[in-house]
Amino acid sequence: MDWAETKHKIGFITGLTGNELLGKLSRTTIESAKREFKACQKPVKRYHSFSYKAASWQHYQRVVVKVEVSDKGSNVRYIVSNIRCIRTKALYENAYCARAGAEL
Repeated sequence: MDWAETKHKIGFITGLTGNELLGKLSRTTIESAKREFKACQKPVKRYHSFSYKAASWQHYQRVVVKVEVSDKGSNVRYIVSNIRCIRTKALYENAYCARAGAEL
């Protein structure tokens, strides 16, 4: 992450392990998705982004949370990126998830 920040026009996206603070920053999105699922009984998927800085990071970064709620329970995932020009859902689904195809 720090290396990419020193290079011009190099973006990064990587998974991020959840923690207590990320959970707090995501609470509204998580609770909203759970309420919607409870009301509609249909799977719900929500995305939200916010700035976050871990103790080991030099700068604040963009964090995206993806929340899925269904009859199987809740699934909360995080990614971190320095790419700000792509909408939250597109960054997660089209850029981050697409990396799996590039790795094959």
